[in-house]
Amino acid sequence: MALDSAALVDATTSELRRTLVGRDHELASLREVAALAGTSPHIVEIAGEPGTGKTRLLEEFRSRLHRAGWMVATTSSVVGQSLPYQVFVDALDGLLARDTELVRESLGATCADMLSVMFPSWPGAATSAPGAGHDRVDQYRVFRAVGLALEALAGSRGLLVVIDDAHHMDEGSVALLDHVVRHPPDAPLVIALAHRPRQCDVRLAAAIREVPGGASIRRMRTGPIPAEDLAGLLPAETNRVARQGLLRLAAGNPGVLLAFAATATTGPGGEPPDVRELVEGVPPALAGAPTGDFGMLSPLARLVAGAAAVAGDPFSLTVVETVAELDQRDALTGMDELLGHDIVRPFGSLRRFRFRDVVVRSVAYHAVPDAWRHGAHTRAVALFRAMNERPPVIARHLEHVARGDDPADADMLEEAARGCLFESPARAARWLGTANCLRIGQPPAAATLTLLGKALAVAGRLGESETILTGLLGADHRLSPDERVTVAEWCAKVHTLRGRPAEAAAVLHAALAEPGPADLDRSPLHLELAALAVASSGPPLTDEVRDGLRSAAEHDDRLSRLRAHLLLALSCGDSAAGHLRTALRLFGELGERERWCAQESWYLIAETHRRMDLLDSAVALFRTGLDAAVSSGQGYLRTRLATGLRRTLLALGEHEVAAEWADYARTTADTDPHTDPSATVGMDGAVAGVLVTELVLPAARQLRRTVSEYGGPEPTRLAVLDAVRRPDTAKLDAETSRLDSLSRREWEISELVSKGHTNHRIADMLMLSRKTVETYLDRIFKKLEVTSRAQIAYLIGSRARLPGCTPACTAEDPDGPE
Repeated sequence: MALDSAALVDATTSELRRTLVGRDHELASLREVAALAGTSPHIVEIAGEPGTGKTRLLEEFRSRLHRAGWMVATTSSVVGQSLPYQVFVDALDGLLARDTELVRESLGATCADMLSVMFPSWPGAATSAPGAGHDRVDQYRVFRAVGLALEALAGSRGLLVVIDDAHHMDEGSVALLDHVVRHPPDAPLVIALAHRPRQCDVRLAAAIREVPGGASIRRMRTGPIPAEDLAGLLPAETNRVARQGLLRLAAGNPGVLLAFAATATTGPGGEPPDVRELVEGVPPALAGAPTGDFGMLSPLARLVAGAAAVAGDPFSLTVVETVAELDQRDALTGMDELLGHDIVRPFGSLRRFRFRDVVVRSVAYHAVPDAWRHGAHTRAVALFRAMNERPPVIARHLEHVARGDDPADADMLEEAARGCLFESPARAARWLGTANCLRIGQPPAAATLTLLGKALAVAGRLGESETILTGLLGADHRLSPDERVTVAEWCAKVHTLRGRPAEAAAVLHAALAEPGPADLDRSPLHLELAALAVASSGPPLTDEVRDGLRSAAEHDDRLSRLRAHLLLALSCGDSAAGHLRTALRLFGELGERERWCAQESWYLIAETHRRMDLLDSAVALFRTGLDAAVSSGQGYLRTRLATGLRRTLLALGEHEVAAEWADYARTTADTDPHTDPSATVGMDGAVAGVLVTELVLPAARQLRRTVSEYGGPEPTRLAVLDAVRRPDTAKLDAETSRLDSLSRREWEISELVSKGHTNHRIADMLMLSRKTVETYLDRIFKKLEVTSRAQIAYLIGSRARLPGCTPACTAEDPDGPE
């Protein structure tokens, strides 16, 4: 669900920020301090990276002691504070104004008058606070007076002084803190401060490094939060894939997670933002991103930050100088300021840097004016061209500033798209679209349209891809034989993914029947036909297709050999293990670029494991494949992988989790509901053949609920519901009468099969050997005249739908299956 309203985003983010997760240890430590604080002074130090919840822990501690009756003074230091002792003035001035008489009586008139030097509300206050040249003796008297005032304010109730962002404390406040720590008041006083270690002043670190015997210190480090705890910050409607992607992006930092949580559900499957765009391209503008660090920067530092954001992570100082149009001296000055505020950090060599996190880069990118950013991208293009950088590096800037009067710009974008088609298909499609727009007055070349159709298909934009690819197969375009094979292959893929296997097969057979040179490589067409045949709803695997598979298994191209062996593993029961071993070896030999092109292998490998009843391995492989597909943006694989994972989880009896993946598969499917009724629920296969047998094995009532939730075109939905509510009793009775021939043991095993259990699990549950279960299944297949476990499940489910049905199988089984 996309959050379009800025107010709603703000409200949601604010609500989530109030939730504290993954800090049980720190909270327990704070509870201990609260229990002991009444006996002696305490210092609480909370150190951690930005966004890790330091402020939230201080709020929790403050709230706990306030409820216990303590007096609380809260302040937050700000960089560049002009007044000395500003932190303590902000924290204590109001309390001293309220309890002036109490403090004066406790300190005595002479000592109390020293407070007027520092605190504006104290009677007779000085017009300015003491500066660096203030006499050390007088400074000691002032510090001693402040310590005694703290003791008086604490009294018997207790006083908590909270200092957030202590790394920004001014020199005078650090000196005063050091004095109070070394001369702790004899009262229930707690000073709790939070800071960032990378920005902590050495004097502050020294002040709290050791405390005297009269006080205690409790140190806490807010490290990364475990993913399972961090997930509690995400909205409940965030799907599993988006949740996992965001958690990886956050790397344990709740601040990063919350900044992106509101933009996590904008994709068709609720995908998290593309990491490549976050670190290299145009990051999303984050309404909830903290901008406090940038408010402290000088104009020069903000300019350097904007140039670095345009350059992309990681960046070099040389690139920043050119993009920002600065000389080296000014660029170094600005970079020093960014380093001091921990906005950027060194990366590798001394002249390379990167932003602290992707949220900071997003803020920096959108903080500069649009016109300036356009010029910055133009300067980046010129620089990277002069440096002879790779086309994708140039293209990520060129797409924003390319001109139609320069043919080289369009050629560069197309070359860059060709190089990242599988690594970042959405970006490739965008670059190809821009290239076509730049070629004013020129019809798009067939090769460019083919590449665009592939990029759109891989990105999961199947409808747009189909329009382009089917148009290329028409008479208006002259394709070379090789181009025609490629277009037919991908057109068939799109038809298959949109739930139209018959149209896919027709395209492939038509392409195979066309004349061509003797050396034309038609293996992609044979492989696609084989992929159709091994699918649950595809045509049978013919001898011709099988021969084509075997030929592809000897192909010179390693990717073709890999896919052929995986399809052979799915279609050849006896030799499946051997083909799978060969495929895994080939997959392990692939280079990084080849692996981007072979992401479909994850699905085929996982599906082979599923069909071999290696279900736990299949679950892990399907999940790995989904992670790879989402991280690379290969949207065309998401639905298949999610559906395979759903099937496997159903077989393991994990129906609730399987239902979540069924919903994800539905939201990511780009099917054609006008030609395929099953597309209504975003699944593969016919409604009766898949939904009844796999999604609602226990009872037809669950199917009614599922289809009602999925919705879809009203006529199709009502037709499915009507078929479930009013079954054809005569037809079902005829189909299920064969169940009466089963023995009690056979019926028992059939029921377990219908619930998705594997042979191994059935053997364990019934205390039989696996071989015995297999023997029983052979007899069940023969008696029921079926050839698959899904058909058994269908018959069992159908029997449950008959009014007044009773268990089949009254026959005894005295002799067993042997």
